Amino acid sequence: MDAMAEIIEAEGPKHAHRMYQLYVRASGGQRVGREAQRLLNSLTANGVRTGRWLRVKDRLSHPPDATLYMPGHPPVVVRQRGPRELAEISRTEIRSLIDQLGLATTDPGVKRAVLRHLGFVRLTERTSDYLDECLRYAWTT
Repeated sequence: MDAMAEIIEAEGPKHAHRMYQLYVRASGGQRVGREAQRLLNSLTANGVRTGRWLRVKDRLSHPPDATLYMPGHPPVVVRQRGPRELAEISRTEIRSLIDQLGLATTDPGVKRAVLRHLGFVRLTERTSDYLDECLRYAWTT
């Protein structure tokens, strides 16, 4: 849990699944297998239950989809893309970016505008699907 907390501290707010990937790679593994994911899901829930880290309050029930952040830190931070892939950018961050840019979620060009702002070029089906999730996404603080 200490290593998980370090990852969330350094890179949060962060999707739990991305934290799992970083943890497994740092420990010498290649991918998050079924057994590792089960254990990490359990540790993540324990961390939230004990207040070690916090989870954004949303309607996502699949533990790896949770957005995690540390107590005393904001649940949303809009930052530069850096080396992150689109799916590594939390839904809260993308949704906040849309709001900051003054884009309407119903605007047909919103996806391309977000991609352009983040430095992405191609609007693939997978990218479009993730942006659709972000456009529908809602959370409370």
